[in-house]
Amino acid sequence: MPDKLGKLSVLSVNVAGIGDTPPGISWETRADRIARWAQQHTPPDIVALQEVYGWLFTPPIRSCGRGFGVSAGDYDQIDILLAAFRNATGVTYRVAYLTGSELSFGVIPCQIYHAQSVLYNPGRLVNRSDDATGSFAHDADVRGPHRRRSLPLCNRGTRLMPLETLIDGPLQTDKCGRGTPSGPATVVIPENGHIAGSFVRLAFTSDPTKVINFFNIHFNAGKAERDLPVVRELIRHVGPIGHDASSLYYPPLLAGDLNELSLAQAFPDFKMAHKPEDPEEVVMIGIGATESVPAARYRARVTQTATIPDLPQGVSCPGKPETLISDHCGVFVGIARFPGETGVATAISAISGLLR
Repeated sequence: MPDKLGKLSVLSVNVAGIGDTPPGISWETRADRIARWAQQHTPPDIVALQEVYGWLFTPPIRSCGRGFGVSAGDYDQIDILLAAFRNATGVTYRVAYLTGSELSFGVIPCQIYHAQSVLYNPGRLVNRSDDATGSFAHDADVRGPHRRRSLPLCNRGTRLMPLETLIDGPLQTDKCGRGTPSGPATVVIPENGHIAGSFVRLAFTSDPTKVINFFNIHFNAGKAERDLPVVRELIRHVGPIGHDASSLYYPPLLAGDLNELSLAQAFPDFKMAHKPEDPEEVVMIGIGATESVPAARYRARVTQTATIPDLPQGVSCPGKPETLISDHCGVFVGIARFPGETGVATAISAISGLLR
């Protein structure tokens, strides 16, 4: 079984600001700040990332985040973060997936593979989403929920970590004519290459039959009303998918960036676990209300919350240039089951019970 109280922790970061907002703070510096926070506080079991650069092509006269004319290879941003975590915490995280689609931005376009990603600590969790067999495209033009493979690891730039052995899923041969890890996930991409939501099913390493359904969400700025219906469809679509619903250890977890919508507006079946106090900040982590997922075995109580970086009194997100990690803050939540519960969870009578 999982540890006695089913402890689980989640870190969520929108890393879009790893581009030029603000300029002059390297990817390596930002990754080191995230990893040092984990070292000083709690290394997370799950790391959810939104607006990841799967790869980056920079025109010679532009800087798109790595310097003028400097591009980035496949998974460079993930490679840098994985190395920072290993060096700071000793944990070598695995990549459940990194998937999305190509898009460009700017007057003289920077081209990127615009993605979401989930990392996890294999000492604590195992990926159950890669149980499915079959091949999936990494670049399918599909609007509704669909299985999608991760970006093929074809053109590496940085070579800090052995990514070939750290990305989940069976090998699949497509883009570059050689087998690369498939890293499957269930996703929705409404239009223009903007991935709005992705899903992975994890489980405790010590008891892989007890699963955690995890949703990674990002609404495009000014397009939340467009993105919301397809993400809701993703959540409905997932359901048990190959697992009896009673195998859920906790109600589903949802992390990400909702931009102009609140969690209550977007997903009333989820309760807020944590968001920064800054009213302008839009990142958050939520937990499904037990009454909406009656088959979940345990209720989840929040035991720890944090906003990253550690902000001095009076400083708002994302913090000062010498400490910020992106153009957003990150959020961290630790959860556990209620002491004494031994069976299927009962309905939560009030949100205070969920968050006490």
